[in-house]
Amino acid sequence: MSIDWSRVYSASGFRDGVFSVCASSGMVYAVGFDEVPGPGLMRYRVESYRASSGERAGAWSDEKGYPYATLSSCSVLGDKLYVAGATSGFWSILEFNKDLKLGRRADFNEPCFNPFSMIALDNYLYLAGVLIENGYGKSIYVAKIDLSDLIMVKSREIKLNSSSTGAYVIEYDVKTNQLVLGGFTESNGEPEWLILYLSRELEPLKYLRPGFRNAITGLAVDYDGYIYAVDGARVVKLTVDGKVLAVSDNTPGVKIYAEKSKASPLRQYVIVASNDSIYILASRDLKTIASLKLPSEKPLQANPGRISSESNHVYLALTQIASRNNWNWAVYALGIKPQGLFARIFRKH
Repeated sequence: MSIDWSRVYSASGFRDGVFSVCASSGMVYAVGFDEVPGPGLMRYRVESYRASSGERAGAWSDEKGYPYATLSSCSVLGDKLYVAGATSGFWSILEFNKDLKLGRRADFNEPCFNPFSMIALDNYLYLAGVLIENGYGKSIYVAKIDLSDLIMVKSREIKLNSSSTGAYVIEYDVKTNQLVLGGFTESNGEPEWLILYLSRELEPLKYLRPGFRNAITGLAVDYDGYIYAVDGARVVKLTVDGKVLAVSDNTPGVKIYAEKSKASPLRQYVIVASNDSIYILASRDLKTIASLKLPSEKPLQANPGRISSESNHVYLALTQIASRNNWNWAVYALGIKPQGLFARIFRKH
């Protein structure tokens, strides 16, 4: 595993943060926010980079700043990039071409929703996050958006008899054709892991409470339907029925990636990102195969968000905390060499 390139940048010189990356057709897209209007005024921001070199190819920012505003998720479908986020007054879905030219945009005033995660399937976007009430997270909210017009065709609030519950991740299980959400529900006043299965019509099918304290910040589903989840302290592998198969307590992952294709050279691995390091784990038993500390002159922070992969490369974004009032985007391209990793797996097993 090697760092092929990295880009550290602040558009404003104030607090600029980044959440997710999406890679497609030789381009890498990162989404988050900047404070170009001034300290305390946040704007949606998207940047693009050439996957081969890391050269910045384009950038887009919203015109107006808000007390809170950030894009948190992205998804590429065909030749379109879709991004989702929220401000202190509304939440949004935006469509760009691959040159970051804004095509269509939909802002929703109601409900008060923070869409932390999004996936594109066929002609629909599926979003999941937290419904906000009086400034606090109240319940899980999921929405299904028609890509032909960015109109919401269905939505659902999910409470589960808890004073507070939410989702930070939505993924798709290709084996069962179901949506999988990862997040939290309160138990005795403390957050506890929650995994929720929905149909593509947003009908709740079942939920799992594996018994771990904290909230799931990252979740991935592989081609066999196995679930991999992280919460900042551990990595856990589970079956579709919620049986815990393996736990790695020494891997403080916040983001996670697993392959959905058996044809991928990365299919044997799980990629995990913490605040300052990348880990490659064997998907079979979560044994650490390789790890790499990310170079940075200042501390890094991993926000919940998507890791992306194309060919033998993995792309991720972290926020560099240069000072209390100066944050930078830090985008990394990691080269993975499967043959060497396979040899190490076989030697260990």
